Amino acid sequence: MRAAAVVLVLAFALAGCAGSDSEATNSSSSSSMPASTSSSSSTAPVPEPVLPSEPATLRFDLLGCSNFGATVTVPSAEAQAQLPAGFTPIDSTDVAGGSVLYLLGLSCDGSRVNGNETGPATLAYAELAVVPSTEAKFEGRTDCTVPLFFASDNAAVGAVLEELQLGNAGSGDVSWSANNAGDVVVAASREGASVTLRGVYQMAPAGGALGSGNFVLYGVQEGALRSTVAASYAGGTGQEAALTFQSTNVPTLGAARPVARGFSVQGFDLHFEEVRQA
Repeated sequence: MRAAAVVLVLAFALAGCAGSDSEATNSSSSSSMPASTSSSSSTAPVPEPVLPSEPATLRFDLLGCSNFGATVTVPSAEAQAQLPAGFTPIDSTDVAGGSVLYLLGLSCDGSRVNGNETGPATLAYAELAVVPSTEAKFEGRTDCTVPLFFASDNAAVGAVLEELQLGNAGSGDVSWSANNAGDVVVAASREGASVTLRGVYQMAPAGGALGSGNFVLYGVQEGALRSTVAASYAGGTGQEAALTFQSTNVPTLGAARPVARGFSVQGFDLHFEEVRQA
């Protein structure tokens, strides 16, 4: 996510599109029972079938979060191979033939899934910055990403990530350790893939205050678009950071440079809602 990714990389950059504020709405339908009428027939009227309501959209929130991550350059050909038809990766301004990937750890004091409190959550993710196909664009937002790896130690959050099919997504072993000197280590593993981030950020002077914005995540598996998730962030204070990383079996990261421009953002919230597009 560019604006968002800088918050998700400055706040996110799990790895979104800036644009107008809009909240996806959930529609449901069911047939109503007809009003009873008197009848001289002894045969009882056959009731109308009750149609099932449309499944609710998936929503989750991450609250009181800090992140630590970097903007990474990966080979454009490898990035393109991970995307659905019509999607293209964002070119890196650092290296010719390179594309932008956001690599982040995220530690949150609380979470909610479909309105239910689900406790603290630690996450790690790697996501490509992309331009979506014309058909997949949402509300004209331009800050968009496709996660390749998205893991959480919180089972409820992990279950939503998996259901949204955000790449190799779901519950995993994720840890975040930090000290008062600004040293941070984030380690995550899930289904044979792993990533570890190590680095340090300045504790003082305080970084710049961040506002709010919108972005979009696209769930992609096996080269096909599986889901669209509208998201937003609010609040936070950003710091620059120095960072190194290691990875195993995370697409495109094996060919990335191991040192990247880093950042950390503290004190922000993230909100995600699945979009049901016709």
